Amino acid sequence: MYLVLVPQVSFVLGDIFFKLQVCLVFVPKYRKSCITLHVAERVREAFAGACADFECALLELGRERDHVHLLVAYPPEDRLVQVGQLARRR
Repeated sequence: MYLVLVPQVSFVLGDIFFKLQVCLVFVPKYRKSCITLHVAERVREAFAGACADFECALLELGRERDHVHLLVAYPPEDRLVQVGQLARRR
């Protein structure tokens, strides 16, 4: 199941156009099949809130039984490591 949240996100810094995206995969310990619709919705809510605080955008959320894919667009001022640490803030 894939849920598309925002169609296009881009950032402009001066005369330069940026479209930076990263795919984050969250896997539970021991890779057990525990990602239900309720868990995926909670992950989406937590990550959307963290993205709003961090001025990023959650573009897509894909759920499998044992992991969750998140596609995040982020501004060029931020480092990729900071985007990866979004989940720890919530």
